[in-house]
Amino acid sequence: MSLERELYELGSNFSFMLLNSSLFDKGVLIGLKPITVRCITGKAFSYPQSNPQEYTEAVYTHFKNVNSKVRAMTLLERNCHILRKTFQLPKESVNLLALIVVNSLNPAFNELLETHQGLSDNVLHQLLSEALNVDYLTLKSTFENLAESGLWSSSIYGSEDMLQIHSGFAKALAGKHARDFSDLISNVVILSSKPDLRLSDFEHLDSDVPFAFSRGIDEMPKSGVNILLHGAAGVGKTQYAKLLVNQINANLYEVKAKGGDLSSPDDELDSRRSSTQLRLQYLKMAYRLFESQSDAWLLIDECEDIFASFSLSTRISKDRLHQLLEVNAVPTIWITNHPENIPISCLRRFSLVVELPNLPTDGKFDMVSNCFKGLRLSKGFKEKLAHSEAATPALLENAATLCKICNVKGAVAEEYTNTYLTEVLKLTNEPLEALVYKPELEFDPAYCNLKGDLHSLTDITKTIEKYPEARILLFGPPGTGKSAFVDYVCKKNGLGLVTVKASDVLGKYVGESEGNIARLFEKASNEGKALLIDEADSLLTSREGATKSWEVSQVNELLMQIERFQNPLFIATNHFEALDKALLRRLDFKVELQALRHEQAITLFEEIVGTKLDKGSKSQLSDMTNLTAGDFAVLARRLRFKSNKLDIKMALSLIEFEHLNKGFVRTIGFHSSHS
Repeated sequence: MSLERELYELGSNFSFMLLNSSLFDKGVLIGLKPITVRCITGKAFSYPQSNPQEYTEAVYTHFKNVNSKVRAMTLLERNCHILRKTFQLPKESVNLLALIVVNSLNPAFNELLETHQGLSDNVLHQLLSEALNVDYLTLKSTFENLAESGLWSSSIYGSEDMLQIHSGFAKALAGKHARDFSDLISNVVILSSKPDLRLSDFEHLDSDVPFAFSRGIDEMPKSGVNILLHGAAGVGKTQYAKLLVNQINANLYEVKAKGGDLSSPDDELDSRRSSTQLRLQYLKMAYRLFESQSDAWLLIDECEDIFASFSLSTRISKDRLHQLLEVNAVPTIWITNHPENIPISCLRRFSLVVELPNLPTDGKFDMVSNCFKGLRLSKGFKEKLAHSEAATPALLENAATLCKICNVKGAVAEEYTNTYLTEVLKLTNEPLEALVYKPELEFDPAYCNLKGDLHSLTDITKTIEKYPEARILLFGPPGTGKSAFVDYVCKKNGLGLVTVKASDVLGKYVGESEGNIARLFEKASNEGKALLIDEADSLLTSREGATKSWEVSQVNELLMQIERFQNPLFIATNHFEALDKALLRRLDFKVELQALRHEQAITLFEEIVGTKLDKGSKSQLSDMTNLTAGDFAVLARRLRFKSNKLDIKMALSLIEFEHLNKGFVRTIGFHSSHS
């Protein structure tokens, strides 16, 4: 039987049942147009409305004639039996459920019911009890149980609101050949696939607590069990959740935020109700569905939408969110990229909170090799992917899938992967390859002049080797090569380096900068790398002159992280005098990088231009004080862009220009003249 035929047949039967109830006012039938009657029954009906009494009798007779006294059970009724068993409702509830579905899918039948709109719950229950031949208290109890099922939103105000159900779910009940309730909601509660990553891909987390916890939970009551996984987009949170559940041989079901149609792939954008309301409704359904299944876990991705709704003053109360985390009958894993959007009172109610940082380079290389297995990528290309922070596990999986679908391997697969990642990252303003520090002039110890606690590169190299937690301040004029110096020292000691600048840290919102600082220190610590805070005067300015509270809290956070950091730490600044005094007390060594000596400047100039200087040119160069390697980098860059050789005179003029710019101080205000 077609869905339409089914709805007409059941609509006719329910209409006749309602009309036979002593509480149904047949006088309202005069307001029911002939076309409406025809749309309820699917049968032709035409009668003039000039005589109200005759018209009312004609409508009643029509419903009586089309009423099927003997008929086969419809697909809708079979599915209503599934629904009844799932929510442990009485057998008599099947007719009520079927009536609700017909009322949700046939606007004409709804028009008939709305002739009695505004009845109290008590009178409505009496009317339906008599019409459907269901015991009054049984029907009342059925409504109460259904209100807690998740089949309706939390915004229902009474039984009258429950006479219409989610249109998509109504379609699923009326037209889906379902084996069980999970088939009926299979578009919003979906059995998750097996994990694509392995436990070894998450060795960098260095904690077995989440896995021990999930194993322990598997052997005890599961009420109120919630795990929060947070981290940047694409670091593998969903894969990690799948691994947690897979290791105890349980099933993980993802609760989606579908929109107005549960039986189609349309998302919440097509719904008149918010994603949050829908997901909470579906979550409630899932809890009822799986509460008796010991091997079921639920997954809620992008859960910050649900918790943020409290802050946005929607109808979701704080108490309801608390209850959601305290009494859920099915273990639930919540995933978010933005834990800061979750209220603190809710964070305290999670059984376990786990942050997933970016994979370290070594672990990521193994993950890349596994992900692109069989695609014959070169080792160099895989290393490039492993070193790229922007190429997250999720993006790499997508790239590998693209190559497999297009059936490409080797150099072609590398080209496809590179193109895909570049185009995606272009949209987020992230480079595929990390912006590695690359000075115009390679660092040369021969042009490095140190003064202070450590007098030579050898001293510094040995100090870091002996004291891996050493904190070193580097200061001096611009261009002395502080960043290049740190890069050189780290390479000499076989250390990776994380460089932090103000732009990496400063955020728009209160507390965001402090969070960024903590994450950068944690990244360097987890990966065993040295840390360079470049242009430190932008971040660690003396608190004595601070005018804003966030400036003070930012310096406090940095000082606290510096105290805890156990890897080599370098602080570089051009403005030693601006640094906070508390920072200076925390640093082990203070090293000044000084300008070039005259003979160094001459040698470096000759090396760059490839010509020996005459006595006059040397004298001209010697007259320029405080020259640095950075000044000569400008000359080297100019030579790189000139096809012909740069003459000595022009080269000296360029250096002199840089030299004069250093000493140029522009005064602001009015100049007074004296005659």
